[in-house]
Amino acid sequence: MRVKNRKESEELMLFRILQVRMKLSEKEMNHWLHLEKGYKGELMFDTHLETLCNDFLLLNDVLLDYSDNLFQMDSLLIFQDTMYLIEVKNYEGDFYKKGERWYTIGDLEIKDPLLQLQRSQSLLRRFLQEHGCTISIEPILVFVNPEFYLYQAPLNAPIIYPTQINRFLKKLTNKPSQLNNHHKKIADKLLTSHIDKSPIMRRPDYIFDQLTKGITCPTCHTFVEDRMATSIICNKCGTTEGIDQAIVRSAREYSLLFPDRKITTNDIYNWCGGVIQSKKTVRRVLLQNFEKTGEKRSTFFIDKR
Repeated sequence: MRVKNRKESEELMLFRILQVRMKLSEKEMNHWLHLEKGYKGELMFDTHLETLCNDFLLLNDVLLDYSDNLFQMDSLLIFQDTMYLIEVKNYEGDFYKKGERWYTIGDLEIKDPLLQLQRSQSLLRRFLQEHGCTISIEPILVFVNPEFYLYQAPLNAPIIYPTQINRFLKKLTNKPSQLNNHHKKIADKLLTSHIDKSPIMRRPDYIFDQLTKGITCPTCHTFVEDRMATSIICNKCGTTEGIDQAIVRSAREYSLLFPDRKITTNDIYNWCGGVIQSKKTVRRVLLQNFEKTGEKRSTFFIDKR
């Protein structure tokens, strides 16, 4: 049973918004594409896990802090006698391992994903011990991209390659598992300790006046030009979205980009770039979906979520 769903990180959402509203540097663009690829790989692995039907708990994207050490885990699968700590990588192309170091075929050194996994395992074990939760932790590094290949791969490392995923899932399917309150206690502790907003997030330099205004498509993220009485239509992919939903989404984009600025009717109207023709419509939607603070010219809105 899935007890914590996966969603895009705030950092990924921020870069998605910015990449259509400003020109990112090459470094920033590469970082955004890296985030997108990583998230796509995690979704690919989620699809594989949907085939499992035995008794287990699944928590995705758990971010914890143990003794001032932040660590994030892509997936945690809690079975009767084992918790699987899964690190998902969507690497594409040829890589090789030399000693304790990992390289691309072009001799570019990359971070050792096994070290990252070992660090998460150690911190998770100590975190659980501190809270009286005892369960064996098995770390697994999963490569999901069929175009990935690792030369000089270690034989005994906890790695699942793309061609081995089905066998790994079969192993989990055949694993006896009957959960009880102890397992629920572990899942609840992880959920209540999860940090929803990471304190570490890369932000490009930008200001309000610099960014292109308008409403973007929720599907393909390009700017929307056509609108009807109660909806907007994307010229590129054909996605239709209600006006109210588009305004709410745009206000939350604005809040993510400018956390220190207040959400006001005028700012959201300007942020929508003329797609919404009436400030009264913007104010009505904000009143219905956000918490109103202040009166008259000092009025602003706070997200209820």
